[in-house]
Amino acid sequence: MARLARGVAGLGLERELATYLAHVTVERGLSRNTIAAYRRDLGRYVAYLDAQQLASVADASPQHVSDFAQAVSSGDDGRTALAPASAARTPKRWT
Repeated sequence: MARLARGVAGLGLERELATYLAHVTVERGLSRNTIAAYRRDLGRYVAYLDAQQLASVADASPQHVSDFAQAVSSGDDGRTALAPASAARTPKRWT
């Protein structure tokens, strides 16, 4: 997987993302297209959390999720913005 985040905390976040993607691939049997969309959307979320200097997805508050949704909606059309925001709400804790 390509490096999604750059900070030291980002390494743990990337590991959590990889673990979650493995879970939804194996345990939930989601399609390749769905996994690719999760990887893209949650990759954006991980990069956002890393920029906020969070070490783990578990450290994200509801306010972080809300702020992320606001950030992506300001740069995307409404429908496009819903996917990353929805994906960020999916795993309360990925590990």
